[in-house]
Amino acid sequence: MGGNAKTAPYNGHAPVFLQGASRGRCSPLQSRVFLHIVEEIFGEALDLPPEEREAFLDEACGDDLYLRQQVKILLFLVHRIG
Repeated sequence: MGGNAKTAPYNGHAPVFLQGASRGRCSPLQSRVFLHIVEEIFGEALDLPPEEREAFLDEACGDDLYLRQQVKILLFLVHRIG
């Protein structure tokens, strides 16, 4: 991974207490932790050149498509708003 990216805290493997958080079945604490993870990955992806983001998301989100979708929505909105 090039650029200034740090190692993402999630890396596609949710701790046991977060399982289900990305599918809407979670407690308020799990929701806050999941949102924090989304924010962390989003912030790191935003710091990267656009051409490096997909590879970063592959590493950071693993096979969690919902997590990836949430980060990509934020990236799209930032790009759209400009």
